Amino acid sequence: MELKRIVLDSDTELDPTNERREYLNGIKLDVDDLTIDGNGYAIDALKSARIFYCTGKMFLNIIFALIHN
Repeated sequence: MELKRIVLDSDTELDPTNERREYLNGIKLDVDDLTIDGNGYAIDALKSARIFYCTGKMFLNIIFALIHN
């Protein structure tokens, strides 16, 4: 089994003017065994969109802020 890993190196924030429409339903993650290491950083959707649309089995270590539910 090969683990895939994304490591954040800074906080990131959705740009509601330019990105909201594109990411309204989240970034599709259709992969198994993915680790997202937040490294103490946050992904902030500004209450405007879903952050991820996950269809695979994942492991997360991340802080989500102001998500749209």
